[in-house]
Amino acid sequence: MSVLSARGERARRHRRALFEAAREAFATQGYDKTLIKAITQRVGITKGALYPHFPDKPALFAAIYQEQRVALARAIHVRLQAAAGASQPQTALTACRAFIDTAADPRMWRILFVDAPAVLDPEVLQEPDPTVLLLRQVFAPLMAEGVSEPLPLDLLIRQVWAMCFEAGLYIAHATDRAAARQEMVGVLETLLTGLWS
Repeated sequence: MSVLSARGERARRHRRALFEAAREAFATQGYDKTLIKAITQRVGITKGALYPHFPDKPALFAAIYQEQRVALARAIHVRLQAAAGASQPQTALTACRAFIDTAADPRMWRILFVDAPAVLDPEVLQEPDPTVLLLRQVFAPLMAEGVSEPLPLDLLIRQVWAMCFEAGLYIAHATDRAAARQEMVGVLETLLTGLWS
């Protein structure tokens, strides 16, 4: 292995280690209590070695936020694959349940639903969301084949995403998260079932 490729591999390992340590810290301690110095010490590098990868703490958090959004979409996709063959309405409900269940994971909800709205610029929060794209794929057939009430698809998807987002936020702040999840899923299913009943 050449010197350059060895340096590149070391840099990739440092970046991955920083990312994992920071994600763990942000998820368990929250943004405000997470210290860059503690992250770099955990990884075994100097604070200065962070800057080629991430210029500051907000940039590091933004990168982790984007990764968590992808992870949320991936978790929904896995649940949809497991429910392959279900009716279109059941597929839509499965997607929403998976969204809420994944969002209720403490390692996910603190980053996505608690800290991100408080920390990130609105422009970052409004960037194309992989979960929105996935929900569009799920709900489009309902609209196209007349299973659901005829509604503007993009507006419906935004509304469904917002309901799931708020469900995640509600669960994140609930004392009894299991009960909160049950309540929110029940309400959401009732509302969505009204579209095709």
